[in-house]
Amino acid sequence: MRVQCKMTHTLDVNLAAWGSVGQGLAIGADYVVYAVLVEQRRIWYFLCAEGGVPYPVQYPAVLFDMRDARCSAYWVANIDLPMQPEETRLLLAPAEWAGDPTFYEHLIDGVNPERAVFEQYRRLMDIEFIDDPSRVSATVIDDGWLQCPTCDDTWEVRGGNISEMVRCPNCNTILLSPYRPR
Repeated sequence: MRVQCKMTHTLDVNLAAWGSVGQGLAIGADYVVYAVLVEQRRIWYFLCAEGGVPYPVQYPAVLFDMRDARCSAYWVANIDLPMQPEETRLLLAPAEWAGDPTFYEHLIDGVNPERAVFEQYRRLMDIEFIDDPSRVSATVIDDGWLQCPTCDDTWEVRGGNISEMVRCPNCNTILLSPYRPR
C-alpha cells in the first residue's frame, strides 16, 4: 500500500484526538504503509517519514490520499473484539507485529529482534509495489538471472519473488522487475 501526503495539519482534524499530526511528513511525498490500525473509529497508517527515524510512526489516514490500495502480501490481520464495540481494534501488519502486543513498543525502543524483523519487512515492502513506472528495469540475462543497468552486476533471483521491483545487491539501485505481473 502506498499513500501520498495531502496535508500535515488541518482544522478539520481534532488535534486532541489525533495527537501529533503530521510531524516529519512532506506534502506531495509518497510513503509505503507498513501497517494499518483501525481503532475507536479512527484509521492510522504506520510509515517512515523524513527525519531518519528507524521505525514506522503512526499517522492519521485523513492526512493522505491513496496511491496504491493493494494490501501487502506480508500483512496478517489481528482483530480484537472486546465486549464494548467502540473498543474494537483491527491491525494489519507483518505476523510478528500483529501477533505480539509488545512488538511496536520494542521496535521504538530499538530492541532486537524487533528492529531486525522490521528492517527485513521494510526492505521487502519498499519494493513490493511499483512507486514510479518510469523506473529502469533490470535486464534478464539468463533464466532466473538479472543484470543491473547501473553497475552491471548480475545476480540470481530466487523463486517466490512477489515484488514488482528488485534491488541490486551490489549498488542497492531499485529497478523494475522484468518478472512483475503486467
